[in-house]
Parts: sequence; structure tokens; C-alpha cells
Amino acid sequence: MKQSTATGSVKANDSRLTAVQSRIGSFLYATWIMPLKVRFEDDKLIIAAPSAMHADAARNRFGNQLKDAFKALELRVYVDRSE
Repeated sequence: MKQSTATGSVKANDSRLTAVQSRIGSFLYATWIMPLKVRFEDDKLIIAAPSAMHADAARNRFGNQLKDAFKALELRVYVDRSE
């Protein structure tokens, strides 16, 4: 599968996200990861979450899996209230 470039938005079919899905299972992935907007910039994984609950889950429950999959040095998560 095609991965995004080193910088920019990450597509849903990115192999790194697919690796996270295989580690946590399809149900948890669909519930907690799919609603996120993910960007990877300068070794930082930047995640926009649709709610505080999603932000908490991304940071505390799945943060290590996401960082490992992207080989990110830093994880930033925020709630995107624009939608």
C-alpha cells in the first residue's frame, strides 16, 4: 500500500494505519482511529480528534501503537471543533 510522504496528511489506506488496525482489531480501529485526522510532519504525529473522548483514547490508549507505527518522536493530539 502506498504511504504518504514524510510530511502531510495520512490517507486511510496508509500501511502504517493498517498495521495499527491489525494490532488493535477492526472494531477498536473503526471506533477510535478512523474518526481521527492524522498528519505526520517533522517526526511528529499530529492528530485532530472529533471529541475529547477520541483525543483521550488516541493519546492514552493508542498513543504508543500510533507512535511506533509511524516511528514518530512526538505525538500531539487536539480536539478539532471545526466540524
